[in-house]
Amino acid sequence: MAEEYGIAVTSAAAAAILALIFGKSILIVDALPLFNWFRERRLIHNIVWRICLYLTIVLAFQFLEELIPLLSQYDTMAIASEHLMEEIDWPQFWTSHIIMAILLVFYILATEVIRVIGRKEFIKMMFYSKHNHSPKVD
Repeated sequence: MAEEYGIAVTSAAAAAILALIFGKSILIVDALPLFNWFRERRLIHNIVWRICLYLTIVLAFQFLEELIPLLSQYDTMAIASEHLMEEIDWPQFWTSHIIMAILLVFYILATEVIRVIGRKEFIKMMFYSKHNHSPKVD
């Protein structure tokens, strides 16, 4: 069925696997000690620091995503790396990087706001009106 729409099952499976690896890499970055370097400073410092860390990881994974098919086409990593720069579809590469950056900024903003105001307060603000008495949120 996917072939009817021009989607190769192997590329869809590879995209799903890379998405899972990328998600795991975000969790690993969250666990690193350098992730918390700016935790005690102003909120904007921590947000900008996290954005830089995540975008570096995204950029590395995007290059890896482009390099993997070239490794099967060429014999060695060195030859594949030489052909990498000329075979990348740069407009598509940067478009996907910008979209990922926007999504990561929203993720980082949301997690930092929740960390600062607290989970209970965030749930109360999002799902209960100011005029109604909200039930206790655990």
